[in-house]
Amino acid sequence: MHLVDPFDTLIPSLVAFYGDQIKLHQQLIDTSDRFLAGPKEGVDYQALAAKVPEIRAELDDSRKSVFQAAALVFMTLIDQKPDSQGHVSHLVITRAEKADLQDQLEIILRDVPEKGDQDYYISAAMVLRGGLQKGYKCADDPWD
Repeated sequence: MHLVDPFDTLIPSLVAFYGDQIKLHQQLIDTSDRFLAGPKEGVDYQALAAKVPEIRAELDDSRKSVFQAAALVFMTLIDQKPDSQGHVSHLVITRAEKADLQDQLEIILRDVPEKGDQDYYISAAMVLRGGLQKGYKCADDPWD
């Protein structure tokens, strides 16, 4: 999938964030494996243990970046063609596609309180759900 300007860097950025997360998770797995393998000569276990909070902070930063991109992701669903009043009022997805997306988001957000601190992925899903509730018409709705 390719998006046009101003969203052309969104997909490569998201792919990079997820690639970084894969690498960071692998670092955590490798560190855990070294600890679980038992004591070995020449391994600096204190240095390994000290690295874990750094890796977790990098993971958190990457997740935050995905959350921050959620509004841009929603904006890619807005048809940039203005209606007769000069407003962008339609989505590029059909009613059925919107309903499917909303159903998927509701499954993700089931049992999640509306208020309070949430992780970045839940917050991103909430941003998308909120955008879909804004009253945009769908691609198969009549244009005025």
